Amino acid sequence: MATPPSGSNAAGRLKWAYELLLNPRGIGSSSRNKKIPPFSRRDPNYVPSRYGFIARRLAAAVITFTIYKTFTVSKGVYFFALRDGDYEEEKEAIVRRLATGGVSMREFYIRAWLTVDFLLTGHCILRTLHSAASAFAVALGDEPRRWPPLLGDIREAYSLRRFW
Repeated sequence: MATPPSGSNAAGRLKWAYELLLNPRGIGSSSRNKKIPPFSRRDPNYVPSRYGFIARRLAAAVITFTIYKTFTVSKGVYFFALRDGDYEEEKEAIVRRLATGGVSMREFYIRAWLTVDFLLTGHCILRTLHSAASAFAVALGDEPRRWPPLLGDIREAYSLRRFW
Protein backbone atom coordinates (compact mmCIF):
# COMPACT_ATOMS: atom_id res chain seq x y z
CA MET A 1 0.00 0.00 0.00
CA ALA A 2 1.26 3.46 -0.85
CA THR A 3 2.21 5.83 1.92
CA PRO A 4 2.75 9.59 1.73
CA PRO A 5 6.31 10.91 1.71
CA SER A 6 7.82 10.99 5.18
CA GLY A 7 8.11 14.39 6.82
CA SER A 8 5.50 15.98 4.59
CA ASN A 9 3.09 18.55 5.93
CA ALA A 10 -0.69 18.52 5.44
CA ALA A 11 -0.46 20.31 2.08
CA GLY A 12 2.17 17.81 0.88
CA ARG A 13 0.04 14.85 1.92
CA LEU A 14 -3.01 16.38 0.24
CA LYS A 15 -1.01 16.88 -2.97
CA TRP A 16 0.23 13.28 -2.73
CA ALA A 17 -3.34 11.98 -2.25
CA TYR A 18 -4.60 14.12 -5.14
CA GLU A 19 -1.90 12.79 -7.49
CA LEU A 20 -2.54 9.22 -6.33
CA LEU A 21 -6.27 9.58 -6.97
CA LEU A 22 -5.84 11.07 -10.44
CA ASN A 23 -3.06 8.72 -11.52
CA PRO A 24 -4.54 5.20 -11.45
CA ARG A 25 -1.92 3.89 -13.93
CA GLY A 26 0.89 4.93 -11.56
CA ILE A 27 2.75 7.03 -14.15
CA GLY A 28 5.96 8.42 -12.70
CA SER A 29 5.82 6.24 -9.60
CA SER A 30 7.30 2.95 -8.51
CA SER A 31 3.90 1.30 -8.89
CA ARG A 32 3.59 2.12 -12.62
CA ASN A 33 1.53 -0.37 -14.59
CA LYS A 34 3.92 -2.46 -16.68
CA LYS A 35 1.55 -2.64 -19.65
CA ILE A 36 1.36 1.09 -20.35
CA PRO A 37 2.39 1.50 -23.98
CA PRO A 38 5.54 3.54 -24.72
CA PHE A 39 5.59 6.60 -26.97
CA SER A 40 7.68 4.69 -29.49
CA ARG A 41 7.86 0.97 -30.21
CA ARG A 42 11.43 1.34 -31.48
CA ASP A 43 12.76 3.22 -28.44
CA PRO A 44 10.80 2.55 -25.23
CA ASN A 45 12.63 5.40 -23.45
CA TYR A 46 11.67 8.02 -26.05
CA VAL A 47 9.61 10.98 -24.82
CA PRO A 48 8.57 13.60 -27.39
CA SER A 49 9.33 17.29 -27.04
CA ARG A 50 6.62 19.54 -25.67
CA TYR A 51 5.68 21.08 -29.03
CA GLY A 52 5.92 17.77 -30.89
CA PHE A 53 3.72 16.15 -28.26
CA ILE A 54 1.08 18.87 -28.46
CA ALA A 55 1.06 18.79 -32.28
CA ARG A 56 0.75 14.99 -32.43
CA ARG A 57 -1.95 14.80 -29.80
CA LEU A 58 -4.02 17.57 -31.39
CA ALA A 59 -3.67 15.86 -34.77
CA ALA A 60 -4.73 12.55 -33.20
CA ALA A 61 -7.73 14.23 -31.55
CA VAL A 62 -8.83 15.79 -34.84
CA ILE A 63 -8.35 12.57 -36.82
CA THR A 64 -10.15 10.32 -34.35
CA PHE A 65 -12.97 12.83 -33.93
CA THR A 66 -13.34 13.00 -37.73
CA ILE A 67 -13.48 9.20 -37.92
CA TYR A 68 -16.06 9.17 -35.14
CA LYS A 69 -18.27 11.79 -36.81
CA THR A 70 -17.96 10.11 -40.23
CA PHE A 71 -18.98 6.80 -38.72
CA THR A 72 -21.83 8.46 -36.82
CA VAL A 73 -23.16 9.98 -40.03
CA SER A 74 -22.96 6.60 -41.76
CA LYS A 75 -25.17 5.13 -39.03
CA GLY A 76 -28.07 6.84 -40.75
CA VAL A 77 -27.61 4.52 -43.73
CA TYR A 78 -27.64 1.52 -41.38
CA PHE A 79 -30.80 2.62 -39.59
CA PHE A 80 -32.49 3.43 -42.90
CA ALA A 81 -31.77 -0.11 -44.16
CA LEU A 82 -33.30 -1.81 -41.11
CA ARG A 83 -36.53 -3.72 -41.60
CA ASP A 84 -39.28 -4.87 -39.29
CA GLY A 85 -38.16 -8.10 -37.65
CA ASP A 86 -34.39 -7.45 -37.67
CA TYR A 87 -34.38 -7.28 -33.88
CA GLU A 88 -37.09 -9.80 -33.05
CA GLU A 89 -36.86 -11.90 -29.91
CA GLU A 90 -36.30 -15.19 -31.75
CA LYS A 91 -33.17 -13.73 -33.37
CA GLU A 92 -31.44 -13.05 -30.05
CA ALA A 93 -29.82 -16.48 -29.70
CA ILE A 94 -27.61 -16.98 -32.73
CA VAL A 95 -25.38 -19.86 -31.59
CA ARG A 96 -28.21 -22.40 -31.31
CA ARG A 97 -29.56 -21.45 -34.72
CA LEU A 98 -26.19 -21.84 -36.50
CA ALA A 99 -26.51 -25.64 -36.61
CA THR A 100 -29.95 -25.50 -38.21
CA GLY A 101 -28.98 -22.95 -40.82
CA GLY A 102 -31.55 -20.49 -39.55
CA VAL A 103 -29.16 -17.53 -39.62
CA SER A 104 -29.16 -15.26 -42.65
CA MET A 105 -26.26 -13.21 -43.98
CA ARG A 106 -28.27 -10.12 -43.10
CA GLU A 107 -28.14 -11.15 -39.41
CA PHE A 108 -24.37 -11.59 -39.65
CA TYR A 109 -24.05 -8.13 -41.20
CA ILE A 110 -26.20 -6.58 -38.49
CA ARG A 111 -24.18 -8.24 -35.73
CA ALA A 112 -20.88 -7.30 -37.38
CA TRP A 113 -22.08 -3.71 -37.74
CA LEU A 114 -23.10 -3.51 -34.09
CA THR A 115 -19.75 -4.93 -32.96
CA VAL A 116 -17.73 -2.53 -35.10
CA ASP A 117 -20.00 0.33 -34.06
CA PHE A 118 -19.46 -0.40 -30.37
CA LEU A 119 -15.68 -0.89 -30.60
CA LEU A 120 -14.90 1.93 -33.04
CA THR A 121 -17.11 4.44 -31.27
CA GLY A 122 -15.60 3.64 -27.87
CA HIS A 123 -12.05 3.74 -29.22
CA CYS A 124 -12.56 7.06 -30.99
CA ILE A 125 -14.23 8.74 -28.02
CA LEU A 126 -11.57 7.57 -25.55
CA ARG A 127 -8.69 8.47 -27.84
CA THR A 128 -10.13 11.87 -28.77
CA LEU A 129 -10.75 12.86 -25.15
CA HIS A 130 -7.37 11.60 -23.94
CA SER A 131 -5.49 13.27 -26.81
CA ALA A 132 -7.25 16.61 -26.28
CA ALA A 133 -6.86 16.52 -22.49
CA SER A 134 -3.18 15.56 -22.68
CA ALA A 135 -2.41 18.28 -25.27
CA PHE A 136 -4.22 20.82 -23.09
CA ALA A 137 -2.39 19.70 -19.92
CA VAL A 138 1.03 19.79 -21.59
CA ALA A 139 0.25 23.20 -23.12
CA LEU A 140 -0.48 24.42 -19.57
CA GLY A 141 2.91 23.19 -18.35
CA ASP A 142 2.62 19.50 -17.50
CA GLU A 143 5.37 17.18 -18.70
CA PRO A 144 4.78 14.98 -21.79
CA ARG A 145 6.27 11.94 -20.00
CA ARG A 146 3.30 12.02 -17.61
CA TRP A 147 0.90 11.46 -20.55
CA PRO A 148 1.85 8.18 -22.26
CA PRO A 149 -0.56 6.79 -24.85
CA LEU A 150 -3.85 5.61 -23.41
CA LEU A 151 -4.16 2.73 -25.85
CA GLY A 152 -1.42 0.73 -27.52
CA ASP A 153 -0.93 0.17 -31.22
CA ILE A 154 -3.89 -1.72 -32.69
CA ARG A 155 -1.45 -3.81 -34.77
CA GLU A 156 -0.19 -5.32 -31.52
CA ALA A 157 -3.63 -6.77 -30.70
CA TYR A 158 -3.40 -9.86 -32.91
CA SER A 159 -4.57 -12.23 -30.17
CA LEU A 160 -6.96 -11.99 -27.26
CA ARG A 161 -4.08 -12.00 -24.78
CA ARG A 162 -2.25 -9.19 -26.62
CA PHE A 163 -5.51 -7.23 -27.00
CA TRP A 164 -6.36 -7.42 -23.33
